[in-house]
Amino acid sequence: MARCLFFALLSAAVVCTGAYMFGTCPAQDSPRVSDLPALDKDGRNFAFADDSDFEKMKTPKPGDWLDAYDEPGQSFSQYSNSNPNKPDKKHTTIYLQPIGLFTDEEKELLSKLEEFTKIFFQMPVVLKTAVALPDAEEYKRTRTSGNKKWVQYRTDFFLEKVLQPALPDDAFCYLGITMKDLYPDDEWNYVFGQASLKERVGVYSLARYFPEFWGQKDTDESRILSLRRSCETLVHETGHMFNMLHCIYYECVMAGSNSMDEADRRPLHECPVCLRKLQWNTGFDANKRYEQLEKFCRDNKLDKEADWMKKRMEKIKSAVK
Repeated sequence: MARCLFFALLSAAVVCTGAYMFGTCPAQDSPRVSDLPALDKDGRNFAFADDSDFEKMKTPKPGDWLDAYDEPGQSFSQYSNSNPNKPDKKHTTIYLQPIGLFTDEEKELLSKLEEFTKIFFQMPVVLKTAVALPDAEEYKRTRTSGNKKWVQYRTDFFLEKVLQPALPDDAFCYLGITMKDLYPDDEWNYVFGQASLKERVGVYSLARYFPEFWGQKDTDESRILSLRRSCETLVHETGHMFNMLHCIYYECVMAGSNSMDEADRRPLHECPVCLRKLQWNTGFDANKRYEQLEKFCRDNKLDKEADWMKKRMEKIKSAVK
């Protein structure tokens, strides 16, 4: 079973490995915007052909993702010719499966993740009723760090014992979400998540995005940051379920990150190339989607992203008049 380990910590360095090809990183290569085909008879593909609002990928800092890993990138043509996973008449829905106990605040977060995922992918999203954590001792271990002591759960249990047997018939993908820390095997310190593209299942932990895990104070600012990080991880990893590779051309939500700091530097939106991949796959209206994303971000105090969405939306509307 082919798997991908996402945002994983090994030997004190966050790394990502799995079924994605690595090669020479063309850092000097220009972004592959020119190969995007027109979307209508008038050739008005401004939302994808114009990249004036997008920041080119910076030279990586020591320890950043592209400093540690050479990746080939993935143009739109390469993506569309790769026979990627696509929703069809049978597989129409993204399912989010909470696993374990959630506080009222965490349940509210799950509802927001459901809404954001639905807007981001412009697909039906179903948030299912939570299921219990595994009881089997062989699928968990206890970790200690200083005065902190906590239990971690092994990812293969969730994938093979919880998610795969319960995969809904109409699922495009079935994604488990837990507030418990995860690990894939004894060689790893932890992972934020793991997925099997073939079986269309994945499990992700949000535990480390919250100040309680680190013994820090819970504030309004920390809650906003926790929401942003949770949204970013969920759509990044769900993007992989569509067979989208890491972006190397722009600062993009689909770019790889080698630390929490680097992930926080990424935007909550995708670049024009990755946007076009997703639009080609699911067929959404880009401007309508920006409108919905802007409202979600504004309603949830993600003001920097909301301002960017509004600016981009207004430029597209002006360009196609």
